[in-house]
Amino acid sequence: MRGRLFAMAVVWGLSGCGWSLDAAREQAATKGCGYYQRCDQIGSGKTYPTYEECLTRQRTFWLDAWPTSVCEGHVNSAAIDACFKAIDNTSCASLIDFLATLDKCDKKNTCAP
Repeated sequence: MRGRLFAMAVVWGLSGCGWSLDAAREQAATKGCGYYQRCDQIGSGKTYPTYEECLTRQRTFWLDAWPTSVCEGHVNSAAIDACFKAIDNTSCASLIDFLATLDKCDKKNTCAP
């Protein structure tokens, strides 16, 4: 039971100080796949063939976007929350909106102290 509670705390970023880097990356991957699913980009012949493939590739994307060498110990929880809100609200039909979300989620914002 303790191990399960710990795992839940890591996933949700409940470290008492906001988001942990690992939890933020996992949540970003999940929200990213939520965007692609909402925008009908998951399925045969689409951006991601399956939801699981989406998660795998999104996890790699966020690992590269928020590198440990830059972000560890410097995660800005307010900026992470703003990033997640932006992902949730990104229009499927607007490249400008998509690029604005990428900017909000950039390490220059999210990894700042």
